[in-house]
Amino acid sequence: MSSTAPTALIAGASRTLGLGLAAEYARRGRHVVGTVRGDTRTGLHDLADASDGRVTVEQLDINEPEQINALRDRLAGRSLDLLFLNAGITRGDLSIADVPTDMFTDLMVTNALGPMLVAEALRPLVGGTARADHRRGNRQTADSVIPGNSHEQPASNNYVTRCQEYCT
Repeated sequence: MSSTAPTALIAGASRTLGLGLAAEYARRGRHVVGTVRGDTRTGLHDLADASDGRVTVEQLDINEPEQINALRDRLAGRSLDLLFLNAGITRGDLSIADVPTDMFTDLMVTNALGPMLVAEALRPLVGGTARADHRRGNRQTADSVIPGNSHEQPASNNYVTRCQEYCT
């Protein structure tokens, strides 16, 4: 793999959507850093084993600020061109009237606050290539904007979680 290959970090890459994205980005030549919660072997570990060095596994619980900071420190000096925050939880299929307050709080901390903390901590690693060029016809972009973002600023100067898919 070329050292100039683009690098994607996918938080929550142990299974389903995150694992699928990690596999596809690696297939397309990107280096992928995928995160898993806990130390149980996952599909991401199998993908990393078969990836010829294109996929690496990092441990991260997005609810643990010390783990977020440790990941940032381990990745210091690297440049990310894509940060995909997929980590999250669900607690079943309850109607809103049946969701207890403590469950709702857990969901919001994990699915809303956690990704914002990760984005803030890792944003210095996201290079200028993460900015979307909306004039290119062969590129689809979906932004999940965190308060304070302006699309007129470079990605390294704002809080933005960017998911980019290059169509080939």
